[in-house]
Amino acid sequence: MTRILTDSDRAEAKRIRGLIDAAKSAISDYKAPALTVATRQEPDSTPDDTYLALVCPWCGDDLDQDGGVVSVDMSDERWTYGQTDVDDQCVAFDYASHADYHGIFYQTACCELPVDLPEGWDEN
Repeated sequence: MTRILTDSDRAEAKRIRGLIDAAKSAISDYKAPALTVATRQEPDSTPDDTYLALVCPWCGDDLDQDGGVVSVDMSDERWTYGQTDVDDQCVAFDYASHADYHGIFYQTACCELPVDLPEGWDEN
């Protein structure tokens, strides 16, 4: 026997959908702190042996180049891990499997908190 949903069921579903929409709006409006670029030196190396790293503003950790920055699409709860290129000042995401993908915010893989790209950076 099929259960017929009530007006109360419908109201609860609409309330939950409203919470999702409100969360998307709040995330989109939030001014996340920007990642920073820092010069690092390899341990036990010469002072000239340096590299650039993206740094999480929440914990101060250097981000992995593969997967350290995440683009989150709340519409379908799809997460795509990006590959950073500090020299070219960009983060590349492969959306090949997500033709209709639209990320609404970035977060770090380490803290799972919202971040913005450093000034002058863009998504590739």
